[in-house]
Amino acid sequence: MSEEDGDAELFELERSKSELLKKIDALKKVSEKIGSQCRRYKLPPKKIFGNGHSAANSGQSNTDGNTVKLLCDASRHATGVSFKNVDRKWLKHDTYLYTAYVKMKVARFFLDLTVETKGESELKILDITCHFVGVADCYLLEITPWVQQIATAKDFSYMMTVLSDHSEQCVLRVKILDKVNKNKYVTVKQCEEGIGGFVILINSHTDNEPNSIKVQWSLKYTERSCRIDHKFQMWAVGSGLEFMKENSQIVENFYRKSLNETDLDKIWSDLLDAIDKFEEEGKFNAP
Repeated sequence: MSEEDGDAELFELERSKSELLKKIDALKKVSEKIGSQCRRYKLPPKKIFGNGHSAANSGQSNTDGNTVKLLCDASRHATGVSFKNVDRKWLKHDTYLYTAYVKMKVARFFLDLTVETKGESELKILDITCHFVGVADCYLLEITPWVQQIATAKDFSYMMTVLSDHSEQCVLRVKILDKVNKNKYVTVKQCEEGIGGFVILINSHTDNEPNSIKVQWSLKYTERSCRIDHKFQMWAVGSGLEFMKENSQIVENFYRKSLNETDLDKIWSDLLDAIDKFEEEGKFNAP
């Protein structure tokens, strides 16, 4: 990698990190507002009814619940995440369980957020649990490792932001794959094992070797850049090996870091153009 390429990559990393931190900062400001509301809020008696709810859940003003709803609303505006059916249940002492149905463009899940009111000034997150529902395995395999990592760190704002970023990148990937799949040599499949994502199979109609080129496209959380990155792996057999050798620069471009929408459009366009040319020259089925 040249010094110029390295500078461009560093600039892109800093730009992406800056955008993500702005979203997180917006949520932190709401958290501070929650803290100020908690200072004005006197906790209700810890009387438990037969259904397990405290007196606060039996018609009394739910100021504390409103603060969590406020946080959810802020998450929706800052990250594009939608929260529905936000509810609260008293557990013990100053500890409450908030539940909600979270909906975004790709992932949907039931959220359990356990919080503790520390004194009269702040909320402390004790546990975050996500129960994903109706999410395809190709996405779930991508999400699970880093969701568990961030949930363990109990950083609600950060987790919502990264989930939103993953959702946005999924939409971008599908948009590009829809165009790629129109090529007569391409077959797109969901990858339901390993790291998930999608598998793109490329094969000439005249080639005796099935699936001459295989590309796996997955989304990976990168802690260093605080973002979701597009990752590719490529394999070839038969005449596909010769194709990758002749078009090594195009192949190398798939392994670049911090690929944005313009980059992704270009590398796929270059690859498909090269495949068309390779086919026209009769090299796919050459002896």
